[in-house]
Order: sequence, then C-alpha cells, then structure tokens
Amino acid sequence: MSRVSRIRARAGFTLMELVIALSLTAMATGVAASAIWAARRTSESQQDFAAHGESEARWRALVVDMLRHPPAAERVDRALLAVHVTPDGQELRFLSQGVREPFGTGDVWDVVITQDSTDVVLRATPLQRPGALSAASQTLVARIADVHGLEIAVLEPATANGAAQWRADWPLAQTRPAAVSLQWQPAGADRTVPTTGSSLRVPPPLVVGLDAMSSGATP
Repeated sequence: MSRVSRIRARAGFTLMELVIALSLTAMATGVAASAIWAARRTSESQQDFAAHGESEARWRALVVDMLRHPPAAERVDRALLAVHVTPDGQELRFLSQGVREPFGTGDVWDVVITQDSTDVVLRATPLQRPGALSAASQTLVARIADVHGLEIAVLEPATANGAAQWRADWPLAQTRPAAVSLQWQPAGADRTVPTTGSSLRVPPPLVVGLDAMSSGATP
C-alpha cells in the first residue's frame, strides 16, 4: 500500500476509538449532571434551613409577647396558666392579651402550646363574647415544623425557705409561675447544617420570665 493510501485509511476513527470517545463523553456528562444536582440540593437545603430558622424565631417572639401580657385575674374565671399531660406529651395552656396589638388591651385569648406528630403547635382562640364572631373562625395557629420532644417546665417563685424549683406542672389557677421554659429539638438526627456538614444542635430553650407579670401585674 502506498503512503497516500495509508494516510487516507487513517483519516477516520476506528470503531474502538469511537467507543472510547463516546464513553468519555458519557462520563463527563454524568459528572457534570452530578455536580449540578449536588449544587441544587445544597441550595435547597440552605433555603430550607434559613426558612426554618426564620419561622422558629417568629414563633418564639409570638410566644414571648403572649406570655408577657396576661389579663388581670379578676377579669377571668379560669386558670391563668396550667400545664397538662396529654397522650402526645405535655400541653401548656394560658390566657393572654398579647395576641393582637396594642398588647395588654382588647380581648382575652385562650392559648394552647402542644406537640402533634411532627410539629410544635400554638393555637390561640379569643374567649367568646356575646354577639362576637365564632371563636373558631378567629383561631390563630402557628407552628414550628419538623421538631419533636417538647418539654415544658415552670419555675416556682422563690421563697424565704429556699431557692425556686422547676416543676412539670402548675396547680395554682389564679397565680402564674415565675418563669416558663419550652424545649424541643429538630426531628431526624441525620439532619445537617448546610455548608458545614455538622449535625443540627438542639436549640436553646425558650425561657420567659413571668414573675413581674403574674396575676395581671403591670409589666
């Protein structure tokens, strides 16, 4: 075979070269697709984490406002604050005038904080007044999603006989405790903080001091 014929014979790809080229292209495409998918998942995780943190911060602020604006004891005929045990865990129930601004005025609301299957839920319902709209239609609901293990504790007022003690119940109907503590944790031990890879830490408890606001006292 002449030199010109050999050059023409090598002008195209052999079958083996074509197979190798297609394999390398497929591998490069797969790597690029995996990188795009990982970047998208990271972005979604970051957005979810930020939204969850913002929602929890709003929930905490809402609870603080509600707990710090009780009605005067003489205005109501039910317990100002109580802790109950339900089949799903503990339940905090209290009366508040801190649901609608201006806080400390207006309707008295019945507020319940409890745990359902996946969330910590707050429900506030105004006490029914003659001629008012149905209380159910005005119910306010706020959640912290994807958390569990709600633990509620109340602090006894300090006495001359000893230091104040935390307890899991509150039996005094017309008096409130010195403080309320709410603790929960993220559901799923394998959840991680985006960009760091570290496990989500249990958030600090929400502790609200009430001793200066008990029995309708001015905050």
